[in-house]
Amino acid sequence: MDYSRLVSLYEALEKEPGRLKKTGLLAQLLADTPEKLLPDVTLLAQGSALPPWDQREIGIAEQSVRKIVAQVSGSSTEKISTHFSKLGDYGTVIEQLARSQRTLSSRRLTVEKVVENLRAAADVSGPGSQERKAKLVAELLAAAKPAEAKYVIRTVLGQRVPPEGGGGRGSRRVGLVPAARLRRGRGHREIRRPLRPAQSEARIRQAVPGPSL
Repeated sequence: MDYSRLVSLYEALEKEPGRLKKTGLLAQLLADTPEKLLPDVTLLAQGSALPPWDQREIGIAEQSVRKIVAQVSGSSTEKISTHFSKLGDYGTVIEQLARSQRTLSSRRLTVEKVVENLRAAADVSGPGSQERKAKLVAELLAAAKPAEAKYVIRTVLGQRVPPEGGGGRGSRRVGLVPAARLRRGRGHREIRRPLRPAQSEARIRQAVPGPSL
């Protein structure tokens, strides 16, 4: 499944102020998602590649993110710092640089690849871990279109989305709701058709598997 599908959802959620309409947008995406990808798409739609019960963290420091953005965009770390001081969001920084410089690849980025690399980064520890994590994230950015790169970085950092019409740090997370608010559940339910907003949130919670007991 193309990661661009999720990016379209993120962009629509940023523009939509109503919670019921937000839930409806997510329900529509889940209705069109292959069953085997429902857990991962649900997590990513809420700004995380890891379930709420998972104790691992991606754990990439902002300093490493600055270096990753500089490397992939072909800019200096000083230039990245200058842009960040104005925008307050590394995701927006890399999106703008990519659009102006056209340095990122136009290869297809998939949901499966995003989840694979971010979870692999969460598994990395020990000496040199920041460098190894950085390579995994850089691989995603190298295959990403500008808007995709923005949300990969925001997901890596757990960064909040600026409110509509505003810049800098905002008050909403990537996606619909923080992943930590998901209820623990076991298994998931296939969604075959769009859900009414009033129905969808309960089913969305069922799409993320809980820990094995």
